[in-house]
Amino acid sequence: MTALLLRDKNINNNIKILSALDHLDEIIGRFFENNYAVENECRLRVPIGLAEKDNIFILKAVIPGLRKEDIDIEVSADKVTISGEYSNGSEEDTSYSEFVEGKFFRAIDLPGKIIPNEAIAEYKDGILEITLPKLEEEENKLVKLSL
Repeated sequence: MTALLLRDKNINNNIKILSALDHLDEIIGRFFENNYAVENECRLRVPIGLAEKDNIFILKAVIPGLRKEDIDIEVSADKVTISGEYSNGSEEDTSYSEFVEGKFFRAIDLPGKIIPNEAIAEYKDGILEITLPKLEEEENKLVKLSL
């Protein structure tokens, strides 16, 4: 876990801290999931990656086995939420199954402001990719006012 917190000039520190917190959340979640299972809890983890380029952020999430209609995405100026539900589609009693089933939810705080209505999402081969155009922040301009 300490390797996630090391300084790296190529990756935003906010992203590394979020990764470390996600890792800690996963460890704590596993403890409670194994010992104190709660029904209808969002327990499935969706791994993500966030890249920053000149004028965009690119958010990728690994969500295999779903139709794009089964994935909900909400975008605001500084956050993206991804949610959905896995279901094996079978109501029969099975004696053994390794199929993933249940709800998932991820809320990702972005390291900068974006233009939500210009975001584009694509889902192919189990990978969700969301392109998020950055909001150009106006620099502190000096404006002369006339009387």
